Amino acid sequence: MVREDAVEVSTVDGFGPPGDEVTDQGLVVGHVPCSLLPVSPPFFLVSQPPFFLVSQPPFFLISPLIRLCPEPELIARRPDATLCCVPVTFDDLLARARALAADGRRAVLGITGSPGAGKTTLAERLVRELNDTGRPWVAHVPMDGFHLADVELDRLGRRERKGAPDTFDAAGYAALLRRLHEDGDDVVYAPGFERVLEQPIAGAIPVPATARLIVTEGNYLLLDSGAWARVRPQLDEVWFCELPEPERIRRLVARHEEFGKGHEEAVAWVLGTDQRNAELVAATRGRADLVVGMGWRGFDVNSGSPVSGA
Repeated sequence: MVREDAVEVSTVDGFGPPGDEVTDQGLVVGHVPCSLLPVSPPFFLVSQPPFFLVSQPPFFLISPLIRLCPEPELIARRPDATLCCVPVTFDDLLARARALAADGRRAVLGITGSPGAGKTTLAERLVRELNDTGRPWVAHVPMDGFHLADVELDRLGRRERKGAPDTFDAAGYAALLRRLHEDGDDVVYAPGFERVLEQPIAGAIPVPATARLIVTEGNYLLLDSGAWARVRPQLDEVWFCELPEPERIRRLVARHEEFGKGHEEAVAWVLGTDQRNAELVAATRGRADLVVGMGWRGFDVNSGSPVSGA
């Protein structure tokens, strides 16, 4: 519901042409260029303005209600998209995922983000909650099953960089996604990844014909180089998980320790190999359809329906 005292302008908090007016309450209604809007995640990318905002920090959308940080960062976006900031609850994500397969055709949802950002946690809960309403209709197919085996990494001399883009079978992953999207088989078997062994396991994940939504997650879904460029066209939508760096690194170190690395070895790996990969992934953020701020003001995918902070 738009307030009656709204004034249509084309700027937000000084970004845009000079001379625009706002009401005493600071409410503005306008077309907000994605390259100019100061925002802090979580937010949606949508394609059509106008949006309704309060112009003074903390920033609010009137329809729907949103709060941004008082000291937002300036985010540049795709030139063909408009940035709309909304509070992302887990219920919002469930609804958005359901909508992808609403017409009955099989859809593939990609979840990406840097190592340790919460991709698997989000994917697993999405699948669990969506399948909890009756007959299972959502399948989880992680990218990790396309790790090259250690014996092949040794042959290629890449084992010390395990987890980098060229240590995966990117072409095989894209081919599997295409096969899943085509929806022509009774069952499709996808590889899994055994974290204790740190090895891929062939044929570990059955995807039945009844699966209408496939949730796939991994670091490199939005890379546009080499065989990775074949992945994005097979995905109906891609969400980017984002977590504050200190917490992301803490979780990643803890994960490596859980699966056998000593503390010093885990820290060295996280700040070396993992960090190089994280920087590469972070550069793909602007290609996502949705950015989910996993650690933003109480968004906790593990407990109840998370509430984005107002």
